[in-house]
This record gives sequence, C-alpha cells and structure tokens, in this order.
Amino acid sequence: TAQLFLEAREAAGDAVIGQDAFLDSLFTAFKRPGITGTPENQPAAVIVISGREGTGRHSALAVAASSLAKSGVLKNGKIARIDLALYPNAEDSRLLTQDLFSALHSGDDVVLFENFEKCHKSLLPMIAALAENGTLKLTTRYAMQKGMLIDVGTALVPNAVSEIQTKGQYLVFITD
Repeated sequence: TAQLFLEAREAAGDAVIGQDAFLDSLFTAFKRPGITGTPENQPAAVIVISGREGTGRHSALAVAASSLAKSGVLKNGKIARIDLALYPNAEDSRLLTQDLFSALHSGDDVVLFENFEKCHKSLLPMIAALAENGTLKLTTRYAMQKGMLIDVGTALVPNAVSEIQTKGQYLVFITD
C-alpha cells in the first residue's frame, strides 16, 4: 500500500501547487491508520488542518481524498461537511445530533468539521466524544423515520438509536 500512497501523493501534488510540506503532512495523517490499525467503531484518524482562509485547505483535502480513492486506499473519497457555526445555541443539540448521524452514516470517507470555534461551547463535548472514542452516547433515544432521527424519549421503539458511532471515517477539523 505504500506504493498506492506514493501514487496518490504524486497525483495530488500535480493538482495542488506549492504546498508540498502540507501535502506530505496530510498524506502522513491519512496513512497512519494503515500502520497503527483502527479499532472497530473508532475514527480512522483525527486530523486538524490549520491555516489562514484562502490558503487552499479545503481544496487540498478534497484533492487528497479524491487521489486516495482513485488509488484504492479510500472507498470513495467523498467528504461530508458539518459547519459547526450552524449550531450557535445550546438548544441546537438535537439538530447537531441529526446532522452527525447523517454524516457518519453517509458512507463518505471523511467527515469535515468547520468553524468549531463558532459552535456553542456546550455542544463541543459531543464532537469531542466522537473524536476521542468514536462513540457519542445520546441523552435521549431516537428512532429512524424517513432517513431522519426523531426524538422518541423513553418510548419503546424497535431499532431505537441511543448512541452514534464512527465507522472508520477520517474526522477532519479545519480552523484558522
């Protein structure tokens, strides 16, 4: 698989010009789970990308994921995005729960978290739980209804969801 990473890195370097050190670091982060392994229901890796706006962070991530998918390292190279600025209030936890569930069950290889500094601070432990141990224990029970999680409280519902787990995705945080 080292050859596959090398080919993907070269392809990414052809598309992202002048960012060799950054691309090397990014590909090292994507390669780490192949070396250290990934326990079941854990994120493949947690990656933090920092840099000023307009420096190509999103583009480089998209090109890297696409290149890794073309080389067969990733399943599809798709990126599910969660803009944490959309959850500025403590009351947004149900909406965040639904969006986390959707992103983690999308089948995408990467879940990208943006603007975590704009998220309400009481919601950040939800993200931290996923990053740290791959599981978010929910404070109430949910049921799937038309592809959405619906809060059912304590009702006895078949296939109720009481936790959200990562499924080997890469969790990527972009910040400035």
